[in-house]
This record gives sequence, C-alpha cells and structure tokens, in this order.
Amino acid sequence: MRQEIDLRAFLGAALRITFGENSGSSSLLIPEVLNDGILMRFDYCAASLTVSEFISSVRGKTLVPHICKKYAQDGVLLSPSEIRSWEKSYPILAELLDSPDLKDFPMLLEYSIPGARKRADVILLSENAATGGMQALILELKGWRNVAHVSNSSASFVLSNGRVVAHPSEQVRGYSHAISEVVDFDVPVTVRAVSYVFNISADSSPAKHLTSPPFGDLCRLYPVFFSDTAADLRRYISDFLGTHAAGWPSVRKFLAGKHSPRRSFFGSLFDKHPLSTNVISDASFLGEALYDDQFVVLDGLCAAAQSHDRPIFVVEGGAGSGKTSIAFSAIRQFLERGRIGCYASVNVGLREGIGGLFEAHSTEQLQLVSDLIKHPGEFDARTSYDFIACDESQRFSPELVRRTLSSSKVVTFFWDPSQKLSAGDIDVLGVVKSFAGGRPVITLTLDGMRRGACGDDFYPWIQELLREPACLSRFSSRPRRGSFEFAIAPSGHALLSHLNEKRGEGWGVALIASFTETDGRSSRTRLREPLVEWAMPGEYEKFWTKKEHNNLTHCASIYGAQGLEVDYVGLIWGKDLVVRDGKWKLHECHTITDYIRYGGSSSLMELAYAKDSRVLDLLIARYNIFLSRPRFGICVYCEDPETAAFLTAHA
Repeated sequence: MRQEIDLRAFLGAALRITFGENSGSSSLLIPEVLNDGILMRFDYCAASLTVSEFISSVRGKTLVPHICKKYAQDGVLLSPSEIRSWEKSYPILAELLDSPDLKDFPMLLEYSIPGARKRADVILLSENAATGGMQALILELKGWRNVAHVSNSSASFVLSNGRVVAHPSEQVRGYSHAISEVVDFDVPVTVRAVSYVFNISADSSPAKHLTSPPFGDLCRLYPVFFSDTAADLRRYISDFLGTHAAGWPSVRKFLAGKHSPRRSFFGSLFDKHPLSTNVISDASFLGEALYDDQFVVLDGLCAAAQSHDRPIFVVEGGAGSGKTSIAFSAIRQFLERGRIGCYASVNVGLREGIGGLFEAHSTEQLQLVSDLIKHPGEFDARTSYDFIACDESQRFSPELVRRTLSSSKVVTFFWDPSQKLSAGDIDVLGVVKSFAGGRPVITLTLDGMRRGACGDDFYPWIQELLREPACLSRFSSRPRRGSFEFAIAPSGHALLSHLNEKRGEGWGVALIASFTETDGRSSRTRLREPLVEWAMPGEYEKFWTKKEHNNLTHCASIYGAQGLEVDYVGLIWGKDLVVRDGKWKLHECHTITDYIRYGGSSSLMELAYAKDSRVLDLLIARYNIFLSRPRFGICVYCEDPETAAFLTAHA
C-alpha cells in the first residue's frame, strides 16, 4: 500500500528544519601513511586514494579513524551519526568496488564542492583520451530503509525516516550541475552522478516510491541503484570510467578546481530562453546546489500556485541563506504557470541592481515584475497579483504590508530580524498576523549561511566578534579551500592595493563603508587619501550590475551593500563602532552621517545625538551585514587605531 504524506503537514505554523554543518576539507596535499602502510592522500576532501587502497583500509578498519583525525586537525566538528554512516557504508562500498577492473582508479571521499558548502560522498576519476580531460562519477550513498511519497509537491521530494528530503537523484543532479557550472578546472571534466540506496531492494515498496512515475525522467538521467542491483551499478561505473585510471597529476588538477560561476544566477533565471518545467532544477543548474531547507521552502511556495487558500508565507533567513534566490525562483514558477507575479523591496541597492537585470533580460511576461521594482509600494489597484515576493520586508511599513496583502492571492515576506538598519524596522511576523484576516500564515526558516567560503568558517567568527570581543578566539586562517581570507589594512592606500591585487587575479572586488564622515549630499567624498566617493542612489545599477564596483573609485553605504555580493570586499570601518576595554562602544557620534528615516522613525544620526540606547545594537547589526557581504575574503581599514589594533591582534 502506497504511503503518502501531504506536504502541507510539514508547512505548519512553525516549521524549522535544522541541518548540521556540511563543510570542511584538509589543508594541503600531504601524504600520510596509515598503520598498515597504505598511502593516503588528503586534499580538499576527507581522503583521496585508489580503490585498492580504499578497500584495504576499510577492511583494516583504519580509514574512518584517520578521516576523523584529519577533520579534527582542520577544526571540523563531525556528528556521531556522520561517523556511524561512514562505518556502515564504507564496507558496503568496498564490496561494490572490489573488482580487478577498478582497483587502480583514484577516488575522493567527502569531496567539498567549491562555493557550495556541500560534500559529495564519493567521486571516481578516469582519464578521457578523446578530450584530453577527465571523467568524474559522483556516487551518493544512502542507508535509507523507509521512503514515502510527499504529495502536493511540485518538486522532487520524498519522506525518509520522518524527514522531507530531496530525492537522491535530485541531490546528485545538484552536485553534478554545481561541479559542471561553477567549478573551473584546468582540463575538461565530464560529470555523471548516481546514487546507491544499499539497504533497499529494487522490488521493495520504498524503492518503487523512488522510481515511480513522478521521478521517472530524473532517475533516467541520474540512476538509482539498490542492494540487489549492485552488479548493475558496478557495470555502470566500469562502462563510464573506461580503462584509463586518472593519474595523480590529473587528480591534483581536479582538486585545484576553483569556484567560478559560468553564468549569473539572476541573469540566467530571467533570460529570454523558454521557461522550463522545473524551476528548482533551474536553480541547481545555475550552480545553486540547493539545501534541503531551501528545497522545502521553494517547493512550498511553488505548490501555493495551485492553492485556493490565499496563503501568506513568512520566510526567515540570515545573511547568505538564499532568500533572494528563492524569491526569484518562486516568481519564475508563477510566471511559467501564466500567473501575474512581482517583486517588492525597499532596499534601494537591491532594487536598482535587480531592476537593471530585469531590463537586460526582460520578456513580455517578465515586464509585469519590473514596475514594482521601479516604484516600490505603488501597487496598481487595478491589478490582482497571483504572487508577490517581498524581500527585506523588515523595512516595510505596516501600511505597506497591509497593501501588499490586499493586492495578491499569495504573498511571501522574506526577512532577517538580525539585519536591522533603523528603529523603524518592523517585526514582520507580528505585523503580518495582525493583517492576515483569517488567511493561513505559514512560517518557514532557512538555516545557515551559504555564501561562498564565508559561511564555512568565518561567519561564526563574525558572530563571536560582534557578541563579545573580549572573549574572541583567534580566527583560523589555515589555507583550506573553504577558508575565508580576513586581512587588516593599515591605511586606505593599503586597502586599495590589496583589492587591486585581487582584481588582477580575476576576482570581483568592491568597496563598502560605514555611513560616517560625509552624507553624500554636501560632499560625496568618503575617503580623501586615496580619493573614494559614495555610490549614490540611482547609481547602484551600474555600480553592481554593470560591475563599476571593480573600478574601486566609489564605495557603497549600508543601504547599497546588501544582496549583491562580490568575491572580495574592502570595508572602511568608521569611528562609530569601536572597541574599548574588550567591549563595543559608540565612539564619536558626530561622525555618524546617516540621515535616512524609515516609517517615520528617527534616523541613526538623530538617535546618536539623542544618546538613544538602541544605537549600539543598530551599529552592531550593520557591521554584521558589512562583514558578511563577500564570498571569499574581506580586507578592513579601521579609521579608529585602537579598533584596528584589536582586530589585528585577534584575527
């Protein structure tokens, strides 16, 4: 009897899906010899070794302890369940790969996909004589025993052991596309991906769920193998890899691959090519290897396109959790269904930057979206929208929330309560509930920071720094792929020199600055030595979308530095928030020049002169935003010498 789970049961009033960290890699390609003499090679994965070495170390029970040791040396915390999964799955994998034809092929365990903060269980590598490149087979191991359908779902979900998760073929497809689309290798790499659900037989009810018609096309492209089809999987592996095992020089080239997206997420998402039938597949294809919590949120929004309940979604997520990406993916899904959708934001930088992308990639159908970007809050009373995505909605006024709800059948408010810029920012959930009028309010949470390397090991350090400087531990700057570069510049010239060096290496760079010293009205000069001017409202489209930020002649304030990230950022840290005796203090209030008001509240400058106690919290929230903007590194020039000395000593 087929078991079905209604997705709505998982989209209740307080759904929260928590996932452990899935990051970490080793530091350098340094051979290590196990107790039994088997040579192990570690580089940006748990282990890289031949199939025969893998089998010997598994049977000698030395592999998992050495992987744990290696991760411990890199400061990566492993959960007991993760260690148990290796102990159970590796012997089964060893039996699968125990073939003379495969013994010399190199394999990577727990390969850390650059920029995706995800790890592929196993990758097998071979040489491709025809292309002069390589072939990579991704193999995902699943110890699932119970699988059920999730109904009312427009994406590839199943229920495993009580959790709504991505179908294994959907998961490996995301890995495959992430590697193909966002990783730059020195040689051509052909990627295929399969999954092995080794606790389930092909004729079992759970297996039939996984291969049922809704997943038919997906399984044909990314096959699922089961306990009694292991021989078929072995043949599949041998046929794809061929006869030429990759040499270790080629393996090193694969491991040296860098995060380098080939296409813009937003540009491609709204390009002139026809809309596809699976917006979630589009998201992964563009290098957004979605996480399970992102899958559930996006699928819930897409499923709402068929709803008659006029649901209201409130999606909470921190910096870099994927709010804006999901907002536009959902908009596209509604447009594909012939519905009317739009995007609303009072974030000037985000609105202008994305508005430029809309014009550059507009179609007749997508033009419906751009009007609201140009005129935030000015809803056409004659238009009844099917879907409105409200981004950074903590900056909406209560009246704008009310008008938004009255203008659309389905509304989603994306917000981050930690990103407060002014005293006028609202409690989105509370305001939405007050205007819901009996409509269902569904709250969802995006957990984690997924922005490049920042979320791997630097973002927790940011939280520690801003919470209690006196208790700050030293930031680990080990040269891992996943590590985040944090540097202190002694002067403005040194700051620009550092960024120019990164730009010369092909990275995207930008300057951001505290809203201090000048306000852009009486003087646009933010830094005099060297000369750096403010990027003003009306200029954010060319600053971000047309990449004028790379010129390093202008800087964005807090209002223009959100949502559109670059690789490396230079932060001009003003004299507003300083460290004194191990604590954050408001220093020179007269340097604060932020005159912006939201919802009739006082500006930050007015609050500072009034010695309002909220100023310190607002400043800390702003620097949390500043420090979490880049994907791979930040260089800070502190205008306060004592704060500069503190950061230099502790970072």
